[in-house]
Amino acid sequence: AAIRRKMIEPAIRELTEKDGWLIQWQAIKAGRKVKTLRFDFVRNPQGKQAVRSGRRQAA
Repeated sequence: AAIRRKMIEPAIRELTEKDGWLIQWQAIKAGRKVKTLRFDFVRNPQGKQAVRSGRRQAA
């Protein structure tokens, strides 16, 4: 849980805000342990501006 809070989520937030990426990630488990982290990156077709304006509206 700490790696998610301290590394993954801040990095995803920064990429979304600064570069306009839409990012989804998933922890793939083998039993109780996380075996793999899967990241899906898609460019936001509306660009950085739409992400920033959307962030302001939500806040």
